[in-house]
Amino acid sequence: MLRAVTQAALVDEEFARLTSRFTAGQLDEVVDHVDGFEAAGLRLPSTAETSVAMMFLLVRALLEAVEEGVLVLDDEQAVAGLTRFVYRGLTGRDY
Repeated sequence: MLRAVTQAALVDEEFARLTSRFTAGQLDEVVDHVDGFEAAGLRLPSTAETSVAMMFLLVRALLEAVEEGVLVLDDEQAVAGLTRFVYRGLTGRDY
C-alpha cells in the first residue's frame, strides 16, 4: 500500500502535495512529544524535527523491506524492534 501511495504521488502533483501536507502534520504532532527531552537530561541526535523525520523514514524503510520480502517479520517483531531501536536512537539509552 505504501508503494502505491508513493507511485500515485509521482504521477499526480495534487496528490503529492496532499501527502506532503499529511506527512508534515504527522511529524509536527510527534515533534511535540520530544520537546521535553532536553529538560529530562536527554540529547536528541539532531534537531527535534530531524530526529523525528529520521524515525519516520526508518519505519517506512522497514515497512517497505517487509512488503518486498527482504525481511520476514510479524507485526509484534516489527513493533518491538522498531520501538527499541528508535528509543535507543532518540535517548541514547536502552530500556
